[in-house]
Amino acid sequence: MSRSPKINASGIAVALTLLASCNQIAPPVVIEPPANVVPAPPENLDAYAKAFLNGIQPVSIAESREYCGFFVRTRDGKVQGTPPRAGTPDSCIAGFVPQNAIASYHTHGGYLPNYFNEIPSVDDALSAIDVALDDYVSTPGGRLWRVDGNTGNAEMLCGRSCLVDDPLYRTSPRNQRLDSLTLNELRALQS
Repeated sequence: MSRSPKINASGIAVALTLLASCNQIAPPVVIEPPANVVPAPPENLDAYAKAFLNGIQPVSIAESREYCGFFVRTRDGKVQGTPPRAGTPDSCIAGFVPQNAIASYHTHGGYLPNYFNEIPSVDDALSAIDVALDDYVSTPGGRLWRVDGNTGNAEMLCGRSCLVDDPLYRTSPRNQRLDSLTLNELRALQS
């Protein structure tokens, strides 16, 4: 059984026409942050990111699209995730970086056999460097990665099925060496 994105071309054309005629931009689709994940001290960011991303994995996998946002420092000094914004099966635009952002996050959606999405992409690494924020990435296989916002290097924080995973996920030989990857190694794997 495989999953493929559902695209209704006539619906897209109608929606674009309506938006153009109203001279408005459609608001981003957002979902509620996980209700059971409470703000945490900044020194617990990795654990908070794991709980937060695990909370949005089911929706991301079911819809087979990425969700993204930021981890921000609250007025009382804790870490909290912004509401997840919906993307496509292979990209997501989180919007403007909040002034109080301390990291970004995104999911990699559901398992799609033609995508190599069990590791952060080169674009993920370059985006982290561009905004100078670490980026937390969850995968369909239930892995959690942190991409360094200074170097673009990626470190796996927890392995297969440590987060909610896609029941359709299938292990690939390309996914065997997964623990840490430099930006150059990411480039080599994805070329």
